[in-house]
Amino acid sequence: MPQGPPYYQLIEGNLIISSSHAFDHQQVLGRLLSRIGNYVEQHHLGELVLGPSDVFLDEINVFQPDLYFVRNENRRIIVKEGVRGAPDLVVEVLSPSNFEQDRNEKQQVYARSGVEEMWIIDPDARQIELYPLTKGLDAAPLIVREPDSFSPALFPGLTIETTLLFKPLI
Repeated sequence: MPQGPPYYQLIEGNLIISSSHAFDHQQVLGRLLSRIGNYVEQHHLGELVLGPSDVFLDEINVFQPDLYFVRNENRRIIVKEGVRGAPDLVVEVLSPSNFEQDRNEKQQVYARSGVEEMWIIDPDARQIELYPLTKGLDAAPLIVREPDSFSPALFPGLTIETTLLFKPLI
């Protein structure tokens, strides 16, 4: 993989440049990182990693999810370059430039690679879609819209409030 910036992903053997993200993308991601990161650290659950960081899923798929989580019991996949194998959770925040890739190609690869759960966050629609990938691509996602909250199964006892996640800066 070329060293960035610019950053690249390898999706089904195709080298794809990753463009810079909009302010609302980074704002939502920062708030989610803070909320989950504090919880993961307090409970010693594993490693929460902010992208860009390479996730080597196989020879033709090297992704840079916006955020990913690796449980302590799966730490063996963590390497200096990122991770080699499937994280337990991947989070993709939608942007106009990555909408189709995140919803289609990447989701399929994550599922077949063994990622347990994928969250797709849509700042424009103000919603989070939680996909239980271990149940297959046909499994219905849990869709959480503002102003609702949810408690992720991967983080028992944590509640994520969409009103705080999507709260405008001004």
